[in-house]
Amino acid sequence: FRKEEGTGLGLSYAKEQVEKWGGELKITSSESSGTQVDILMEKCEPPGWFNSEIKVSPETKLFVLDDDPSIHQVWGDRFERIGMKIESFANGESFIQAFKKMEPTLEDWLILCDYQILTEEKNGFEIITELKQESHSVIVSSLAEDPSLQSQCESRGIKLLPKSFASLIPMTVSASHSS
Repeated sequence: FRKEEGTGLGLSYAKEQVEKWGGELKITSSESSGTQVDILMEKCEPPGWFNSEIKVSPETKLFVLDDDPSIHQVWGDRFERIGMKIESFANGESFIQAFKKMEPTLEDWLILCDYQILTEEKNGFEIITELKQESHSVIVSSLAEDPSLQSQCESRGIKLLPKSFASLIPMTVSASHSS
């Protein structure tokens, strides 16, 4: 408003876009208390590939395969807060070997796996499908916005989570776990 440069179209453009998407933009302003802008949108179901919640039971064995140490720290801290520990792997082959040894004894497990693992011949998708662990796995990747990866995951029943959501995704610990 009253800028020397600019068109003043920002708010009208935002209102137009929100309405185009079936929503409503509400602006309430009071001279003494400020301005509140509310955007109301209809809630929609997430796409089939999107993992919207981590569900575990106290007995769930947790595996993290990622070449980024910071993601191990994020998952480790989050699960530690709910009294659980993770098995961390930075290398695909060491994960595959360890998993194959433990698999016969596992009753409930979850694999949180990066898609791109540097210096690896196989990506996380290939590792999960080789182990036939689609229903027990979530690919946690900075490539989650890639439509071809979304399609691959959805076609194989593998959930996908943007890596930036690792610290935000809701986590539920229940008496019985269903993948």
